[in-house]
Amino acid sequence: MAAPGTCTHSWKIIKSDTNIIVWNCNGCHSGPHPFIYECDKCKMISGARALLQD
Repeated sequence: MAAPGTCTHSWKIIKSDTNIIVWNCNGCHSGPHPFIYECDKCKMISGARALLQD
């Protein structure tokens, strides 16, 4: 799902309960991360903290 251009993001952390499930950031391809960030409003997902400045 695409993020709307006017979203004022409200980020929440989604954590993995195990070391088996890890995520790579789709924006900058960093990772693996034991958690990801998801916007409550538009459901945009990011793995890297640096990308959340938008």
